[in-house]
Amino acid sequence: INPVAIPFDPVTLRAGTPVVLDTQNNIRVPSGVSPDGTQIAYFAIGEHQEDLFIGPRGGPMRRVTDDPARDRSPGFTPDGRSLVFYSNRDGQWRPWIIGLDGGGLRKLADPPAGAVYTLVSPKGDAIVFISDSGQGVYTAPLGTTPSAVTELPNTAVAGKYFSPSDWSPDGAQLAGNFTAASGRPAGVGVYDLGKKTATILSTDETYATAWLPDNRRVVYFRKAGHELVVLDTVSR
Repeated sequence: INPVAIPFDPVTLRAGTPVVLDTQNNIRVPSGVSPDGTQIAYFAIGEHQEDLFIGPRGGPMRRVTDDPARDRSPGFTPDGRSLVFYSNRDGQWRPWIIGLDGGGLRKLADPPAGAVYTLVSPKGDAIVFISDSGQGVYTAPLGTTPSAVTELPNTAVAGKYFSPSDWSPDGAQLAGNFTAASGRPAGVGVYDLGKKTATILSTDETYATAWLPDNRRVVYFRKAGHELVVLDTVSR
């Protein structure tokens, strides 16, 4: 129930003792860290309202949204001033952006297939997301008005569908997991935005994969969250 941080050294690959971020009983999922590392973005799922929150690691959370809409999976923009997320506030799942002060709320795109798990590029000039069905990956410019969307080609491999969960720091690749047609996790992989190809790197079952700063290794949980592992995307 309570969100937890795990100290981690990317050089020695050692993890420390987990630290509870919020001792109040709630269902708030940590979803992004600000570029300067001082703030964490959360979303409430399973509560009466599914709102967005931010807060420092050792301090209290505060609401960014407070309404009946379901707001999920916020991530910070590169300037640290806004959150990109997905919401059903216009009746269907769509990508949205909002300032940390709760102002400047606007929709980023109107994809016909819907949009969930929105990620913003390292330069802050584009977003990627998956369709409601989880079987298509799309991109759109991050502008001041809703932008046209483009489907990324070749995101399915051997009947498994790629779902990105992190954009590499250099902006060249997406990391994520593959899912079977049933929706179950079926592997870890990357998508090369230049070559427009997806690659399965392991058969580990996980729901999210994150890049390390070297643009080469990724980190994720496997075995139902009981193991935290690092994978080299080149040597595998």
